[in-house]
Amino acid sequence: MTDDTARPAARHPRQFSPQNRHAALAERRRRQAEHDQAAWPRIAELRDQGHSWRQICRTLEAEGIWTPSGRSRWQPVQVQRIARRQQEPPPRPSLLRRLARWLSRV
Repeated sequence: MTDDTARPAARHPRQFSPQNRHAALAERRRRQAEHDQAAWPRIAELRDQGHSWRQICRTLEAEGIWTPSGRSRWQPVQVQRIARRQQEPPPRPSLLRRLARWLSRV
C-alpha cells in the first residue's frame, strides 16, 4: 500500500465529562423547543384543516420550513413528535390516589 491509500489511524473515543454531556443535552433541547414553537402554529393550523401527517410534511417542504435537524425533507414521525411535545403534560395523580398506591405497597 502506498501512503495515500493507507487507512487512517483509528481515532480514540472522546471522553466527555458528565457536565459537558448535560450541557450539550440542555442546548439540544433548547434548540428543539425553539424550533417546535416556531413550527407548531403552522402544523396545528394544517392539522385543524384535516390534513394528514404526510400532507403536512409536503406543505412544510413547499413552504421552505426546515426540520429541527436542518434538513429540508420532513418525515411524518417528525411532525407527530412535535405535536406530541406540544400537548399538555399528563395530569399528576391526585394526592388521594398517590396515598392509596403508597398504602397498597406497604
